[in-house]
Amino acid sequence: MISEKYEDGFACIDPRVGEDILALVTPGVELEAAERELLTAHVEACAHCALLLDLERRLATETATRLPRPVSARPTNASGWHAATRWGAAMALAAGLACALILPPQPVGPTVATRGEPTAEWIRPVEGEVFTAGDLEIGWSPVPGADAYRIALSDEAGTTTWITETETTELTIPQSVGIERDTPYRLVLATIPADLLPPGRVSVGFRVGGLLDVALHRLRYPQPLGVMLMVLGAGLLTLATLVNAGRRRSSRAV
Repeated sequence: MISEKYEDGFACIDPRVGEDILALVTPGVELEAAERELLTAHVEACAHCALLLDLERRLATETATRLPRPVSARPTNASGWHAATRWGAAMALAAGLACALILPPQPVGPTVATRGEPTAEWIRPVEGEVFTAGDLEIGWSPVPGADAYRIALSDEAGTTTWITETETTELTIPQSVGIERDTPYRLVLATIPADLLPPGRVSVGFRVGGLLDVALHRLRYPQPLGVMLMVLGAGLLTLATLVNAGRRRSSRAV
């Protein structure tokens, strides 16, 4: 313990007791009741020890006020908002990709606007669609007054390679027709009787490729719903990233 002794002037009246006086204000020091009573009575009688205790208290207070304050933990609501935003972004992106890969792509091609008539149109394929190799499922809207339909398949040179008739509005082009990969083909719809549609006007172009070709085509030309979901997801992810970066800069500044 600290003990100060003076030969004359302002000195402790009982140095044997005064050398333990700081025990009254030292954190972690436990005193018996009798010891505390003795030291307290000494302070009341000894101006030297009373001043020493006062200085010790002032020093402890000053030290505490000058110490840097601990950085408070991040608010749980901010952390929860950040997690919810990232989760929402991931869900929107996943839903957008699913729509792009599952739904038929948007029609693309130089003559998309002229394909089809008010009374008939191709449902599948859409203009420019890419299929995988195998049996091809095709379909079109019904034409009022038609007893049957004639479907003609032609290659890029315009040569008819397959033709069939059906009374339904959908059918399967068998793999045995021999459709070649990466070759443009066109389907032409006609009605029986033939005067219900302009000859050769209701047609649609497509080609066959691998799974990667199909996926890339659909991701390049997704339906508006898929585009909106992917844009929403990307926006939420960007927002969450910017907010998180700002919070980190603020924490470093503190």
